Order: sequence, then structure tokens, then C-alpha cells
Amino acid sequence: PKTICCMGIRDGTEAFEFKSYYPKADVYGVDITKNINSIKTHIDIKIRLHDFNDLPEDWESKFDLVFSNSLDHAYKPEDTIREWHRVTKKDGWLFLEFSTTPPNAIEHSFEIANIGELLPAELFEHVKVWEVPDRNVFDGLFRVIK
Repeated sequence: PKTICCMGIRDGTEAFEFKSYYPKADVYGVDITKNINSIKTHIDIKIRLHDFNDLPEDWESKFDLVFSNSLDHAYKPEDTIREWHRVTKKDGWLFLEFSTTPPNAIEHSFEIANIGELLPAELFEHVKVWEVPDRNVFDGLFRVIK
């Protein structure tokens, strides 16, 4: 991917990983907390303070890959998915991750087992959804078909 966005960047861990695997990619990190300013000086990652339900208009179809392990923080996950769809290019990818055990697992605003229902078939191809038991996470990879 040439453009990647991590939604809910927190301390930047995932953005740094993407930048290390794709050093030529433009990597963005979005979070709603001002605490993200502390990671601005770390490698070439473009940090933006935004609500991920209200991203910049000029980000329409901007990203090849949108990653998040923060969808469970959304008040209206259906709206969040639609906004992430808007900023992802056609044939781009949405990669979602959820913790399944404490301390990172929290009560989600939806049932993880029904994650596919949040991603309408007219917008996304459900490529793969899997559990990673040794990491205690549940992952989903979806292709934007617009």
C-alpha cells in the first residue's frame, strides 16, 4: 500500500509497524486525544487530531489501507464504518482487530461474531475473518468494492 491510515493511533505502535514494513508509504495516524502529540517526532508518520466519524473532506478515497483496533470505541460503529469506507480507495482494504480477553477486551458496542453485519455487502467484500488465539485477538480483512 502507498497510503495507510491507523484509526485510534494511541501511542503509535501500529503506525510504526506499518511504516517499518512499508517505508515508502505515507502513513497517517488519527486519534481524538491530544496525547497523540507526544509521538509526532517519531519517524515519518502524519498525525492528525480528528474524530474518526468526521474525517477531512479531502480524504475522500485517499487510503489504500485503513487499520483500526478501535472500532469498539465508536458510539455508532455503523457510522464509523461508513466514514472509513469513504476515505478508503476502491479496491483498498479495511483491516479491523479486536481483543478477545482482558485486560484489553472491553464490552463492545456490537457483537464481534456479527462484525460482518456492520460491513454492508454492497460496500465491502468480506475477504477473511479469523481468530488469532495466541494473540487473543479477532481480525477481519475487508476489500472496499464501492
